[in-house]
Amino acid sequence: MTALLAIFAVSITHDSAASRRALAERFQSRADLTASFVTGYVADLAAREAAQSTRLLSATDVSDADFEQVVLGFDFAVAGLFDAEGRLLTIWPPDPELIGEPFADRYPHVATALGGDVGVSGVVASATTSSPVVAVAVPFETPSGRRVFSGAVRPDTGSLRTYFDTVIPLGGRTYLVDAMGNIVVTGKSGDMSQVPPMLTAGGLNRLNLGFGTFESRDRSFVYVREPVDGTPWHVVLTTPSATLYAPVEGASRVSWMLLSAFAMTGLVGLVLMFRLARARARAAATARYDALTQLPNRRAAEEHLDRASSASARHARPYGLLMIDIDRFKDINDAYGHQTGDQVLRLVARVLRTAARMEDLVCRWGGEEFLVIMSSASSDNIAAAAERFRAAVAIASEEVGSRVHISVTISIGGTVSTAGESTGALGEADAALYAAKLNGRNQVVIHGVDATPVMSAVPVNN
Repeated sequence: MTALLAIFAVSITHDSAASRRALAERFQSRADLTASFVTGYVADLAAREAAQSTRLLSATDVSDADFEQVVLGFDFAVAGLFDAEGRLLTIWPPDPELIGEPFADRYPHVATALGGDVGVSGVVASATTSSPVVAVAVPFETPSGRRVFSGAVRPDTGSLRTYFDTVIPLGGRTYLVDAMGNIVVTGKSGDMSQVPPMLTAGGLNRLNLGFGTFESRDRSFVYVREPVDGTPWHVVLTTPSATLYAPVEGASRVSWMLLSAFAMTGLVGLVLMFRLARARARAAATARYDALTQLPNRRAAEEHLDRASSASARHARPYGLLMIDIDRFKDINDAYGHQTGDQVLRLVARVLRTAARMEDLVCRWGGEEFLVIMSSASSDNIAAAAERFRAAVAIASEEVGSRVHISVTISIGGTVSTAGESTGALGEADAALYAAKLNGRNQVVIHGVDATPVMSAVPVNN
């Protein structure tokens, strides 16, 4: 009997130790997956930076407009372009006093890029605003020699923050830190009382690499610290030891849910690693796209319009607006139903996107209205573009409906502006659209060019 009890005791002890090792390995794998995701994210960002810089910033004299197009395309908070000696050629936000200054000694990631490799910074002070940023610098070759483009974002924002919020261990936290221990990104914690004081006081860099434990507030914590390849960053995951090993110690339902959450989060993280690395800030992008038409929504349009109007006023380079409305859309909904109406909206969105230039933004402004924001525009070329849109929709309209053919047309109002704010330009485009409706629909009216009739006191129906 004693021997049998001893065998059971040894078996229980062995199973418990094996279970603890398995849980620790799952925790380690989670950190490895997070580090791999960050590596892929940085590599993807660097590749897109290099491609855009080579395409738009290789000329001997880079225009402010081309530089701003690259910066705004990535939504960087700060960006700089440097020559082969590390001297600043141009910067965003603009600061003329910094032009020509050497930056390689000040920013090691710029020096790394000058040597031919992608450079990734820790948390550094922005050259223009002194606010904390992290940057990725890429080299690219031009007829004038090697140049370096460096784009920076504010820590703890964007796609990385979105991802880190999904992998946070229950009762703990996930961090991305630089070589000095500064926090680049941290995931949200549901219970701040679970965060050890040492981790909120700059102690992250005191943790050894790999899996380990530490004590805080008379409690034991486990952690994993893993380097992120190609960067000066580390991923750190922490959680209370009792939480990690709860399935072994108590096997309560909540503890087993934690274990299942570990596995599910790992699977979700694997999917996100491939999707977010190619698609950049999926959560942020989703908030700026219309689900029905897959066009940028009004929020994204307003942000882009603010940047376009500001740049236009700064460089005295006009931009154009085209306000587009589907004619008699309410009649289509009433006659054929909202499902067909949605089909019409998707068709018009697809035609407008296909007919637009690469540099123009086509968005769904609301309801059956669309807005096109055109850079470097004139009255002639926005009129030509508007007519191209109108004709393309009319040609494509026969594709609508599975059993019936619906005649779909659009009315367009346009304007050209150099004003520093967009309210006036939107009002002009809207007034021109109203005039196109009054003139009989299915036509284009450009503000200040076409004769605008006296506005009727009776509202136009669609």
